[in-house]
Amino acid sequence: MSAALPSCLRAALYDWECERVAGRRDQDVGIYSALARGLGGRVLELACGTGRVSVPVADRVPGAWVVGLDSDPVMLAGAASRAAGSPARGRVALVRADMRRFALARPFDLVAIPYNSLQLLTDDSAAADCMAAAAAHLRPGGMLALEVTDYTDYTDCTECGVGPGPLPVTGEPLGEGSVAGMSVELDGGLDHDPWTGLTRYHRRWTLRRPGGQPMVSEDTVVLRAFDEPTLDAFALAAGLEPGERRRHGRSLRYSARRP
Repeated sequence: MSAALPSCLRAALYDWECERVAGRRDQDVGIYSALARGLGGRVLELACGTGRVSVPVADRVPGAWVVGLDSDPVMLAGAASRAAGSPARGRVALVRADMRRFALARPFDLVAIPYNSLQLLTDDSAAADCMAAAAAHLRPGGMLALEVTDYTDYTDCTECGVGPGPLPVTGEPLGEGSVAGMSVELDGGLDHDPWTGLTRYHRRWTLRRPGGQPMVSEDTVVLRAFDEPTLDAFALAAGLEPGERRRHGRSLRYSARRP
């Protein structure tokens, strides 16, 4: 039987999965830190999670003021713990709010949406609202910078011999280790529907305390595909000028400026 993950473990498991499964540590922190140095020190990160980007950006950019925004109180508690151990803890603020609609008092030099967070918004109106809210919080000349990943394994599904519908990828072991004194095993897989542009990441967590019975929890994360023309359209609708974009493997790093 599947059980919900304990709230006290969700932030720790998120960090573990980022590092041990996705291999995402601080590769993108240098990018956002460099942008902050060049643009000015007021940085807003949307969907900041456990502060993996927000806190080290504040550490690396002297005098920077970084605000991390997230709707999940458990993730924000993880970010607060990370910030408490940082030399820049007095220059990191955390806000609980919806990335699609929020109102902060002062504009920012940089609004960042790192590591696929925009892809959690799976319909046009939600993504458009997020881009508009980000644009409204940029000073003139400020920049929106984000990253999205292409999870599509099939470029022309007409030649794949399948009809419309999801294309399954069999679940497989993704990683194992320990978190908070518990052993952790993660199995998962993707299925991508090219007609909707949605990828579903199915996960099965198996957690066990020493000598105890395993606890199994299953969930699905839904991610939307974004290509450059779609991002350009959202940026223009929000009053931004599409800017530089760079591809790194499956990832697209995209930016737009407020005139």
